[in-house]
Amino acid sequence: PAVGLQLALNDIGGVFDLSVGGFYETGDDSSWGIETFFDTVASLTLGDLVVLANFDYNINRSDGVTPEYSYWGVMGTVAYAFSPELGVAARGEYLADPDNQVWSPAPGAAAFTDSFNLVTLTGTFDIKPLPHLILRPEFRYEMAADNIYADSDGGPTDTWFTAVLGLI
Repeated sequence: PAVGLQLALNDIGGVFDLSVGGFYETGDDSSWGIETFFDTVASLTLGDLVVLANFDYNINRSDGVTPEYSYWGVMGTVAYAFSPELGVAARGEYLADPDNQVWSPAPGAAAFTDSFNLVTLTGTFDIKPLPHLILRPEFRYEMAADNIYADSDGGPTDTWFTAVLGLI
């Protein structure tokens, strides 16, 4: 059995939304392995400017082989609409795996020696050239505490860059 609760406070002062939730699963027969999960999302809208924040925390129970472990993350986004046809957003994320259970070293890389973390920075443009079409180019840079990625030669590295064009 599991219990989940969520509290949502919307349109506080006409500009702020807050959602706080949690999940707790009892027993040892979990197919998910998640014992406890907390989530908080906040949104502030000031005209064409939107600021978002998110925090998540997970505790996973032992499966008899792997001990109980936890991981957490925090995210912040700032978005601005210059017009109905053009917007820009920047997002930063910090993900922490203090028990080194979620991420694994890249092939050929040394084992993690300290608590693992990952920082991501993302820039996005929203371009609406037609009423039912959105072009969304996104540029993402990731910096890991250890080598979890492979570079262009297949060697381990701690950074990664991606560029994606979304069509919506």
